[in-house]
Amino acid sequence: MTAPEQDDAYEKARRRVRTRLSLYRHLATYAAVVGAILFIDLVTGGGVSGFVLWFAAIWGAIIVFQAANTFVFPLVWSRETEEKMIQDELRRQQDDS
Repeated sequence: MTAPEQDDAYEKARRRVRTRLSLYRHLATYAAVVGAILFIDLVTGGGVSGFVLWFAAIWGAIIVFQAANTFVFPLVWSRETEEKMIQDELRRQQDDS
């Protein structure tokens, strides 16, 4: 592997790690904030309000989307996947000729 290829591989790995760490920080913030709001809601005697449920559900959906972008979509729509599909298509075209 040449130096530019190593730098490129390092940068790709660095971006993937930063994306995962961002998701984990977001998840920790979600747990802390929703937990605090839920605690305040329960301590004030009102029970769990609809606001807390909607807030947690909407923010939770955003985190699920972020997790899909972090772990699922790169496997489906990565450059490597695109390159593999191109190679497969080229092989099919050669076989048809």
